[in-house]
Amino acid sequence: MLRTKNISTCTGNGNYKRILHYDLSFEVKKGEIILLLGKNGIGKSVLLKSLMGIMPIEKGDIYINNKRIESHLEHSSKYFSLLLSQTPQIELMSADEVASTSKSHDIDRHNLESLYLKFNITHLKNQAFSILSEGEKQKFMLARSLNQQSSILLMDEPTSFLDYSSKREFWKLIQEECKQLQKSAIISTHDIEVAIPYASKILILEKERYKWIEDPIRFNISDLFE
Repeated sequence: MLRTKNISTCTGNGNYKRILHYDLSFEVKKGEIILLLGKNGIGKSVLLKSLMGIMPIEKGDIYINNKRIESHLEHSSKYFSLLLSQTPQIELMSADEVASTSKSHDIDRHNLESLYLKFNITHLKNQAFSILSEGEKQKFMLARSLNQQSSILLMDEPTSFLDYSSKREFWKLIQEECKQLQKSAIISTHDIEVAIPYASKILILEKERYKWIEDPIRFNISDLFE
């Protein structure tokens, strides 16, 4: 379980520091998917990178299973994995080699092969990663994230470059794996209509404020543009 208490995110430093959001407090339980919404430039990526430890948190605390953690990258990588919208541009590695890379954890080969089978990509694992479609690449990157020991998946626009059917398939895979593996996910997206059926809760970032919505079914997309 992830819990944040009064965290504030920022960009820059010194005289160029700018606080984006104040006192963000929310809770993500095991198996839940949290949609992270907001207008372009509002700071969704900054929040994800701050949780990961790539960017500093100005103040506040992060708790995993009620234990406070430090927000620097080496420590946070034990708990978080980050999946970005744009897959890496890699020329000389197979899809399997890309999915098998891990900064902090040993690779569980059996689990990885099981994920390939579940995602219907086993036949592609020895192909050059660079020649796969964006949907195929994202499946391998999702398998990589799920195979890590981290309990919380952070995803920044993971379906941006996918077609409609691939978006739905991707969201379904995320939902199924989060439930089965009891992982939590915080996912930034603009594909709101596709994502809503798979969401547990919604976090909307606004200028220096935020909204926390417990029942996504009652969410009105027009509320984002007030």
